[in-house]
Amino acid sequence: MHLLNRFDKENIEFPKNRSLEDIEDFCNFIKKYIVLENNLFVNKEEDDNSIISINLSSRTFRINHYLGEIIFKDTIFHIFPFPFDEINSKESFNLFIDNFNLYLEDYFNVKFKKTENMINYDKETCFEFLITQFINEIDRLLAIKPNYSYIERNADLNKVCGRIVFNNYVKNYINGKKHLLNCEYVVFSFDNNINQILKFCIKLFLNKTKSFRNKSKLKRLSIIFEEVSDINLKLFKRLIESIHFNALNKDYKNVILLAKIILKGMIDIDIKSNSQNGINFCFIFKMDILFEKFITNRINDYLTILNKEKSIYCNYPQYNDGKLFLDSNKFPLKTDNLIKDSNDNVICILDTKYKDINGFDDVKRNDIYQIVNYVLFYKSNIGILLYPLKNNTNFEIVTKTLNIENNFQKPKIIVAKIPFVLTKDEINKRDFSRLFKCFDEILGISPL
Repeated sequence: MHLLNRFDKENIEFPKNRSLEDIEDFCNFIKKYIVLENNLFVNKEEDDNSIISINLSSRTFRINHYLGEIIFKDTIFHIFPFPFDEINSKESFNLFIDNFNLYLEDYFNVKFKKTENMINYDKETCFEFLITQFINEIDRLLAIKPNYSYIERNADLNKVCGRIVFNNYVKNYINGKKHLLNCEYVVFSFDNNINQILKFCIKLFLNKTKSFRNKSKLKRLSIIFEEVSDINLKLFKRLIESIHFNALNKDYKNVILLAKIILKGMIDIDIKSNSQNGINFCFIFKMDILFEKFITNRINDYLTILNKEKSIYCNYPQYNDGKLFLDSNKFPLKTDNLIKDSNDNVICILDTKYKDINGFDDVKRNDIYQIVNYVLFYKSNIGILLYPLKNNTNFEIVTKTLNIENNFQKPKIIVAKIPFVLTKDEINKRDFSRLFKCFDEILGISPL
């Protein structure tokens, strides 16, 4: 395996042994994964507005504002967010994986079982990490709540079970099988749709993983699911997209989501292919959405602690209670986060920007105009623009007073760069105190 670690928006050079045909195959592979809008995919000249840019003449490509991993023909491309200051060491990759797990939880709004970092920088991948999480989720669920469900069955029996289907009984009688009773009945079965989906994934991942640890655990799971019916690829695709969750199986949402994430990354599923042929895999997700969700979840955690004794503050993510024009809904005024007090007064408005800025003078004009517009419309005295802070650098904050009155006061615009890369210890302990101290200074609500 050839490993290439790069930052998002950084040019990535294809290995020298790759032919132009391989690069074109890579383009087609990525196109299958990314749902492109407005023909943003380009393959001639690089474009800052495109999701991925391919330059055939320089044999390079660039991922814009995406995080994740691409495995293609035995080459691994890891795309790091720019706040990471180091990417080419075992320690930096392990830190990437630790944060990757937290980012997954924030991005998909799920909780995964805490696991020790067992990734080998030289041999393993995010693909193997996702499979590890998939296995851990199944192990956790089997330990606390194996998935059984009520299944309707129809069978010819020697004694009555459930309800006799008299039309079928008459047919049996005419055909000389009068000793058989055709019955419809319900069983509480382990052989159900969700377990059939999981068994399909277990067999597929067992064939694709190159991790001895994952392979060993998947073999053990395949024995547990041995009595579950096998399904073909066509039925699997139909089941995983149409599965319905209820009170009995709702705990399995996370593991089914993980299965979807991995399978989407594999794009062309072929359960029969030999694992020695390697695997093409893609899993990338948008950094601006991730950063927004990361901030929203940490703000909610922060306010939960503040409101422990008395509910005072409430955060409204994606607040959309206003429009710019009286007679048109074309320009809604939707904020990333809007915080109100118990009297329904707007305390502050937060807008997240996944951009690398050097300071206040580097902030884009449109970002300032946007937050000022929110502040005036929602009658807030504080508008906040939050940017990610590069790892191993100090928290930064700049406050500017607007030359405009709002509620007989001059509102303030705060520009802050806050931590986005957490340490392994912070993630394992769910210790966000470093972030909360930043919120203390930014929000000025109440110190912890």
